[in-house]
Amino acid sequence: MAKGQFVKTTEGSRRLALLGLILGVIEEVSENVGVPPEDVVLQESALEFYDVSDYILYYSIQGVGPIGLPRVEKEVEVAGRSARLVVEPREHLEGIPAMALYERVPHVVLYNDSSMWKRLALDTTRTGVEYMGIYLDNGEVLVVEGERFRVRLPFVRSLASIHTHPDPYCELSVKDIESGLDLLVEGGLFEAAVTRSCASVMHRVGFVSEDDYVSVREFVLSRGRKLDKLLRLSSIRFLKTAY
Repeated sequence: MAKGQFVKTTEGSRRLALLGLILGVIEEVSENVGVPPEDVVLQESALEFYDVSDYILYYSIQGVGPIGLPRVEKEVEVAGRSARLVVEPREHLEGIPAMALYERVPHVVLYNDSSMWKRLALDTTRTGVEYMGIYLDNGEVLVVEGERFRVRLPFVRSLASIHTHPDPYCELSVKDIESGLDLLVEGGLFEAAVTRSCASVMHRVGFVSEDDYVSVREFVLSRGRKLDKLLRLSSIRFLKTAY
């Protein structure tokens, strides 16, 4: 029997595409000028979201780091609309660190797409069949039906991946952490496992450091025995949250 799948645009997928665009530009700039992305300061409005239903979305962000940032302009398609992001350098700026955006990313998606994931997680609890959602940088999410207590896809470069677990198993498995590490290293922002009321999340802040990568790999190779390896990470965070 063929497995079900669908592609749709959700509020969470649209907002994640915008956050991914902003953080992608910050990371590109940081590599060019040697500033850690989490040290860049953004204007407060970076945490505001604009309606992408308009044909043209002009998202202007001011940023400043330990040394001057160049002016950067990017234009991409987000949910079928043209989105333009402009980073304007400023010598002095009262604002928020880019780290706040990295911390905010999982909550934005889980909050805005909670009804869809709670519905799918309920089905998983009833039948054991798991579902996975791949959030793409064009503002869409691909949702795929898996098998009983398992859902696997070939690696797809994406902004985030969410899959369902049956109640009450709100934990990332060792396999989930292994695939999550691959996603983060390739530029993805977070991996999550969700039940009807709980989400376990693995997300990055800035670039994944070499030390953190090695620690997670050692945890995976030990089949989860070296849990202390995950408690000292600086660029990869784990959290459990209601949504």
